[in-house]
Amino acid sequence: MCETIPDGLLSSDANATQDIPTLSSSILRNCLEPFKKLVLKLLKDSNAPPVTWIVSDSSMIFTWDASKELGIPMVFLWTASASAFLGYTQYRHLIDEGITKSLTGAHAICIPCPAQGHIAPMLKLAKLLHFYGFHITFVNTKYNHRRLLKSRGPASLDSLSSFRFETIPDGLPSSGANATQDIPTLSSSILKNCLEPFKKLLLKLLKDSNAPPVTWIVSDSSMIFTWDASKELGIPMVLLWTASASAFLGYTQYRHLIDEGIVPLKGTIRSLS
Repeated sequence: MCETIPDGLLSSDANATQDIPTLSSSILRNCLEPFKKLVLKLLKDSNAPPVTWIVSDSSMIFTWDASKELGIPMVFLWTASASAFLGYTQYRHLIDEGITKSLTGAHAICIPCPAQGHIAPMLKLAKLLHFYGFHITFVNTKYNHRRLLKSRGPASLDSLSSFRFETIPDGLPSSGANATQDIPTLSSSILKNCLEPFKKLLLKLLKDSNAPPVTWIVSDSSMIFTWDASKELGIPMVLLWTASASAFLGYTQYRHLIDEGIVPLKGTIRSLS
């Protein structure tokens, strides 16, 4: 059977997309008591077996308090990728090194590779950082920013002053908003044309009196021009690996393939088109 609890937010259009940072904050503040009330109701339900386990998403941490208070064993479900898990395992190291002493006032510039499979993980990370106190500036290409506004509405990105969106050009001629960009052409253009616009944006943000000073660049690992900007402007940077763990294992074999002379591939490669 299915049950519900309120999320603590005002009711809205059933088809509207909820603001994730606001929703996350509301859940942690408002969901414990309704959840305990629901569990107590289920414990008294004679039409169902007694509650023996709580299986909770690992981000719904209020369930831990309910579990302890009501004496019900609990397990967490980890829904993020294996590569995200590897990132989380470094938290203790970051704390021990003093890198995460104070997150309040920290300002992260998050810049994904302009493809859906890269934007979505970076946006999830940005929302987590925002929840833990970071001011976020999320940098899209102008092309993808237009698509985002078209799909979510012109005011959809204006809700939080501490979570802002900025854009840089991708260096390609403008095209239809719904056209699919050619990835090899886009990748080449990004590496040739995005460094200077990105540095210009960083300099603008460093002078912005309405936001905390820029303290971190969080870059997709394929956006390697950000490394040059980081070194030149003296801003610490971390890279986000968005591919799967199995893809990572494949990349670790590159040196072996080169050493064995398997790549570069020899002979003529016929086009599949």
